[in-house]
Amino acid sequence: MKELFKDLNINLTIEQEEAFKAYYNYLLEENKKYNLTRITDYEEVLIKHFYDSLTLLKTGLFKSGMSVADIGSGAGFPGIPLAIINKDINFSLIESQTKKANFLKSVLKLLKLDNVKVYNMRSEEFAKKHFESFEIVTARAVAQLNILSELTLPLVKVGGTFLAMKGDNYESEIEEAKNGIMILGGKLKNILNIELPLQLGKRTIIIIDKKKSVKGYPRPFNQIKKNPL
Repeated sequence: MKELFKDLNINLTIEQEEAFKAYYNYLLEENKKYNLTRITDYEEVLIKHFYDSLTLLKTGLFKSGMSVADIGSGAGFPGIPLAIINKDINFSLIESQTKKANFLKSVLKLLKLDNVKVYNMRSEEFAKKHFESFEIVTARAVAQLNILSELTLPLVKVGGTFLAMKGDNYESEIEEAKNGIMILGGKLKNILNIELPLQLGKRTIIIIDKKKSVKGYPRPFNQIKKNPL
């Protein structure tokens, strides 16, 4: 694990390595009760979940003292791996499914992560209550970008960034989302294409900066889904 993470310029401490192992074991145990992940092989979890989550650090945007929101956190990706590595950053994990939210809360206790809070809420409701509260908002495998932008950009402070984690077929998503991103005060800044180790996939990170404050969003989810911006 240590050698693998060095590719990301991360020098794992013994404490961090033990945290990832404990996280993996607990994920495997709880996955028997709930459908948390279809990936259970250790090497695949290590690369497709842990390493993949930490590719966000390649943006160079994560700084001490920041507040970061992870929308649709699911089993904790990318939020929990990022929180293990960055104890000096505050993370909010937003998960609407109660079983998954409870799993996340259990992980926090297990790993003693006091820099993380879990919110068992729908993303659009959370955004209304935490308008422009975060320097960085992340989302991984949640929704199409034209829908996702409206759930995330209202949470981002002006001058902050939304990081959308996508796979190969991101170009059409960007095209469909361009107008909405502009309406929501965002601007596409950059796209990072990353090869995962052992040819286990590719990761695309779409970097969207928040340029201006726009009130009135997000709309109710049925409206967002029916008529994306």
